[in-house]
Amino acid sequence: MDMFDVERTTPYEVRLIAAGRTATIPGEPIVNGEDHWQFAVYRTDVTHWDDGTPMSAEERACALRTLTERGTRLD
Repeated sequence: MDMFDVERTTPYEVRLIAAGRTATIPGEPIVNGEDHWQFAVYRTDVTHWDDGTPMSAEERACALRTLTERGTRLD
């Protein structure tokens, strides 16, 4: 599966976009060192599309990989 597009919707939320589907993931900004902010999400929140449909194992793995490669910390 190709990478997702990532859109930061608020300082506390990120939206993953793939093939016309979206998954809005809550998170929190954290301080990672002096004056360096990073975005963190819980892996357990990356499970469903916004329409309530569960992500497949492949979609979830790709979503987590995309978030990691974009600098998101996964807790």
